[in-house]
Amino acid sequence: MRKQIIISALLKFEATHKTEIGSVTIPALLKFESNNRKEIGSGGKTHLLDVVSAPRSLRKKRPLSVRAIPLHGGNVRKKPRGPVFADISGNNLDEKLQRVRLKGLANLGNTCYFNSVVQIMLHCPLIRRAIETAPQSIPALREVHNLFMRMTNDDFEPVISPHECFNVAKNLPQCRAINLSLGKRQEDAHEFFLKLLEHFDEELTIFADVYNLPNVFNIYIRSKTTCLECSRTHEEKDYLWVLSLPFPLGFAQHPANRQNLYSLMDSYFHTEIVLDHRCEDCGTLGNTAKKLEILTTSQMLVIQLGRFDMQYQKIDHFVQYPLQLRSSHISHSDGRPCSWDLIGFIVHAGPSIRHGHYFAFIQSEGIWYRADDETIKPVSRLRVLSLKPYILFYQFSP
Repeated sequence: MRKQIIISALLKFEATHKTEIGSVTIPALLKFESNNRKEIGSGGKTHLLDVVSAPRSLRKKRPLSVRAIPLHGGNVRKKPRGPVFADISGNNLDEKLQRVRLKGLANLGNTCYFNSVVQIMLHCPLIRRAIETAPQSIPALREVHNLFMRMTNDDFEPVISPHECFNVAKNLPQCRAINLSLGKRQEDAHEFFLKLLEHFDEELTIFADVYNLPNVFNIYIRSKTTCLECSRTHEEKDYLWVLSLPFPLGFAQHPANRQNLYSLMDSYFHTEIVLDHRCEDCGTLGNTAKKLEILTTSQMLVIQLGRFDMQYQKIDHFVQYPLQLRSSHISHSDGRPCSWDLIGFIVHAGPSIRHGHYFAFIQSEGIWYRADDETIKPVSRLRVLSLKPYILFYQFSP
């Protein structure tokens, strides 16, 4: 199954670039009717294999996500520093909020990808609450929960070693299957996050009637093809955990073209003509329209940007992204766009897939921080909006 997903991602990317190189209660899964916009589109074969059939568990389909080519985070060590506290002197913070202590995570040797994912999960209220209330009989969940407790306890230890949690994570069956951190090699934060969710989904199947943490990320998507000659239609539906958005065709040749998250979503959900598809009814070749639609989404919307080309080089263009996302591609039953608040994001710094470093940007009591392994540093809102994210985490705003 992993090979099938990776092949799907590679085919999607190749087609797209073929001419260029805090606690809250976890709500039930929200259901939204997809919009009926007719003007969305992208290049040929972009979505040919987007929706991959998932193996069935005893309870339901397991959610999947189209994965990008693995990218690698480097080992950049920082000098340990004292704990960072949120400034509560301003009038914009509630008086009941006392000093918020943020702790860094020691880099154990090319583990910046792990540290970034952990910092994001801790500081996303829904994810944190989901992990804290999950059955602690599952070793990986228990270790993540224990690490969260150490990162939030009331002591003055500025840097935490995630050694125990990391060893459990890298030895998960899903991680061992891809030789995660073999010889302390560099890894991909996106792939690690998905492997973690795959493990949680498998282990939590027995608790499905009352709980399943990966449901926080479920995106239910439909792929519909229509023959423009005989009007034959075919639909496939499946789950994704991450919405992976490639850069549009020709973007690399025109770096001056400014992109934003909305334009990338428009391109991804655009109705396209699949040139190499032959209709099973009338036999017409290359006259089939294909469209993707989100039918159901959950509380956390995770968006990954395809920042690497087929030569593993960085697509380092700036993409404007909002602090509050309102997309017509994800709407309420009455057609109103849903709203999403940016909770955090992960950045990759480096020239290529083989050389680089991961760090996270997180929020604590309304203040943004850069979490870079051992170092936690406050940053301005303007600085946050000037960055080039790799993975964005949005939380549903009712």
